[in-house]
Amino acid sequence: MCYSEPGYGTTFRIYLPALKTIHDAAETAQFKAFTSGTETLLVVDDEESVRTLSAEILTKFGYTVLTATGGKEAVEVFSRERHRIDLVILDLIMPEMGGRDCLREILKISPETKVIIAGGYAANGQIDPALDEGATAAMRKPYEAGQLIGLIQKVLDEP
Repeated sequence: MCYSEPGYGTTFRIYLPALKTIHDAAETAQFKAFTSGTETLLVVDDEESVRTLSAEILTKFGYTVLTATGGKEAVEVFSRERHRIDLVILDLIMPEMGGRDCLREILKISPETKVIIAGGYAANGQIDPALDEGATAAMRKPYEAGQLIGLIQKVLDEP
């Protein structure tokens, strides 16, 4: 709807229909195949949207989620909570302390820690070295919820 009056301006009102949630049958079946988690995960990413969405998804699957906005904070959180943290999901490209430096610090504190490295296009040349330095697994960003949950469960189930 548009309303305009000389000397008073114009007002546009746009009404959009409410969207009902639509579930893809294959996606729903994929999620049903996953078991509910009970572990505590540390999600480290400097992008708030990635960190928040990951935490929401993981919480819905039963995980307890701690978050950190960068490498330095991740090392602090991990130092304090290492006895509860079962897995770290670590972004490779971050300001101040990057993912590889953070990985090294976490593994100094607890060498048996399972760490999934997440890297986008900018991290291409850093994923393999991070795996060589002790990361358990890697995944490309952006990732889908099913990929994330599947890899987490695979890594946590490995001895």
